[in-house]
Amino acid sequence: MIYDSIIVGGGVAGLMSAYFLQKEGMSVLVLERDEVCKGGSYAAGAFLTPKIGKFSPYKEYVNRSLEFSIDFYEQNFKEMLNRCGVYKLPYDEKDKERFKEYEKFMDIDYRKLKEGFFFPNAAVIDPKDICSVLKQILNVKREEVKDIKRMGDIFHISSFKTKRVVFATASTSLPYPVSYLRAKKICGYRYDVRFRNCESLKNIFHKRVSISPFMKNRVAIGATHIKSKFCMNLENDAKSDRYDLLKKAKEIMPLEDVEVLKIYKGERLSSLDYFPIVGELINEVETLKRYPYLRKGTKVPFDDFIYYKDLFIHTALGARGFVFASYNAKLLKDLIVYNKKLPYSLMPVRHFIKSIRNPL
Repeated sequence: MIYDSIIVGGGVAGLMSAYFLQKEGMSVLVLERDEVCKGGSYAAGAFLTPKIGKFSPYKEYVNRSLEFSIDFYEQNFKEMLNRCGVYKLPYDEKDKERFKEYEKFMDIDYRKLKEGFFFPNAAVIDPKDICSVLKQILNVKREEVKDIKRMGDIFHISSFKTKRVVFATASTSLPYPVSYLRAKKICGYRYDVRFRNCESLKNIFHKRVSISPFMKNRVAIGATHIKSKFCMNLENDAKSDRYDLLKKAKEIMPLEDVEVLKIYKGERLSSLDYFPIVGELINEVETLKRYPYLRKGTKVPFDDFIYYKDLFIHTALGARGFVFASYNAKLLKDLIVYNKKLPYSLMPVRHFIKSIRNPL
């Protein structure tokens, strides 16, 4: 059998990419070297919350993705969505002043509080549950991809054949030269906990960290963003709460008789400016061979660059994977199926241009 698409990577980016392509009637296979969503996706708090602040392209992208993702989960996985709203609270006096300034730039539904804001269009989902359901409705096989060969128009990956490949791994170490994709790893851990009267928690609260009600009489505490160079032993860090997740949570509300039910930990990939990376991969060697003057700043239309035919990427979701994944997957599907252009802020070509103008 020759698949229409093989997705390399079984995190939320890969599963969502497969889901949207399969919905278009394509034969799709997901290859994952471990269990689906075992890494950063599994450790995510899956808080679907807005970004506040002054206007920026990134803020606009986050909130557009949020609106899409909540509607998507509600339409397709409603029983797993807790549309509970979020209280965003300032964490010190300087932050209070920033919040006052941010109010001028609010472009989503909100309610002003004595301190901070309440946003009704926010939610949380259980990452384990959503990934388990996606696994059941998709074709997923456990396979470590070590090599990809192309023969004519067909890719050969282990014993599988496909017309198209989408890389959706938390890595930019791919079997093709893509040094222009500069990204960083961030680490984090999350606790599922119970505490006295935790069943009365109805909304998400965010102040340095997030406290969120899941739907099985437990509460999720998360949002640690640890630079990869400090993740020498993330398992011990999580067990000892080296980064004071519980202490920061207690700044939001009293947590009496806390029982830690489970610890989740994982690594995530983030681009240097936080935008995910989605779209067609550029053949940097051949593009620079054809247009060497790109290094001097000469402009060449992006459509004239040389791309790897039928090779795509969907990665670097950072700390908002469950906000971005479905929206990005829809955009990627529109590119693959309908040749609809992606936003420039997501495209690998943007990173290629940056790497030429600012070499390491």
